[in-house]
Amino acid sequence: MLPGEAKASVPTILQEPVSIANTADGTGAFVAVPHTEGSLLITQVVGALTGTVAGTLETAEASNGLNNVALLPDDGSYFTSVSGANNIQNKVVDARKNKGYIQWIGTVGTGPAVVTVAVQGRPKTTT
Repeated sequence: MLPGEAKASVPTILQEPVSIANTADGTGAFVAVPHTEGSLLITQVVGALTGTVAGTLETAEASNGLNNVALLPDDGSYFTSVSGANNIQNKVVDARKNKGYIQWIGTVGTGPAVVTVAVQGRPKTTT
């Protein structure tokens, strides 16, 4: 994220800090991230961990998951599977791929895993 984008970016929590014991617990709701431009910076923070967790992303047109599709980061890969505590990973996504709502899905090998996920994006400017 460029300095100008960083100053103008707005953070949004995709996954509140929580201990997840299984994949169902690690499936967050679709969160509104509308009207962004440039890049989205998505940060996954894993704290205490017993087992493994790997995060993926989806985007949809509405909070109910309408027309949801995978949201693949610009480097073509999701978050690397984590098997140790205190791990932070960033992924960058072209904001044009965002349909307006984003969901983080944590696939848990064994749990629990303490995780939080946030996205930052620059709101579109109007002229």
